[in-house]
Amino acid sequence: MAKVGEVVQAHEEGLNLTEEILKLTGKVEGIDKKLDMLVGADDKADKALAKAVENEHSIATLRVWVYGLFSAISLGVFVPLFVFVVEKFF
Repeated sequence: MAKVGEVVQAHEEGLNLTEEILKLTGKVEGIDKKLDMLVGADDKADKALAKAVENEHSIATLRVWVYGLFSAISLGVFVPLFVFVVEKFF
């Protein structure tokens, strides 16, 4: 904290304390606004992470369905082909 002598000396040197306080107040308000924007960005990041996890589960489900369909189609083609080859040559 400034001593009384320093305040008097600053006033004598032409420093306007009111002006300096107003400048500092403006800077603090700017910092507050930036912090508010940071909180908003944090909320958006949380929502994006939740959507990413949801999409990851959806992709995993689709992968299971694709493997199942591929297996069913493969069996539908290769089993009759195998039976045909066995009947034809044996």
